Amino acid sequence: MAAESRLSREGPATPPTDAHTVEDARGRRRPTTTLLHVAVAGSIIIGSATMLPYLLMRSRFRSLHLRVAELGAVRQHVAEIEASNAALRSDMQKLLSTRAKQLGDDAQEKYVLEEKTCEVLDSVEHRMSEVLVELDDARRYAAQSAETTAKSYSGMRQMLEEVKSDVMSLNTRVTEGEELRAKAYIEVREAVERVRQTVEKSEAEAKRRNEAYKDWLKGLFTGRSKKEKD
Repeated sequence: MAAESRLSREGPATPPTDAHTVEDARGRRRPTTTLLHVAVAGSIIIGSATMLPYLLMRSRFRSLHLRVAELGAVRQHVAEIEASNAALRSDMQKLLSTRAKQLGDDAQEKYVLEEKTCEVLDSVEHRMSEVLVELDDARRYAAQSAETTAKSYSGMRQMLEEVKSDVMSLNTRVTEGEELRAKAYIEVREAVERVRQTVEKSEAEAKRRNEAYKDWLKGLFTGRSKKEKD
């Protein structure tokens, strides 16, 4: 990758013109990075796939927090009922005491008043029992939700580890491909340089032969002219 970045800054000595290069804004040709694009696109797709379970878990956590808040409100309601019950008992006791003082020895009216008070207290205790049952159900639901959430987080963590391993393997392959491409590019450039040197040597040799052939022809015609003059 470092070799490719250096070549992309300096520009190749003899730019290739095959299908594995592109022309930039300055007119220079640079090697393509198809594998890198594929790796980046794969990482984006995998990251998008892993975000969906996370969003689902986040939604479930929000609902769980709302449920816990509701449980807190129920507890507060139970506490208010208990306080109201205690106040009601105190008021009833005060009322009974006041009524007893007012009625004196009227036991029948006191009995009726005690019966009504017991009915009210029984109703309040029955309602409190129902609230406690609802609170127990809510606690069990919260425990089940917490267990399900823990299992989901464990599965999501394992999936993230697998995705991380796949991304690292893909990055390793991309790095190896870039190194092989840089090495092949250097070999091709060296081969082109050797061919150029061979062509230059061939041209020099052909030029030398042409000069020798011209000198031979010149000497040949010069000798014939001397013979004709003689």
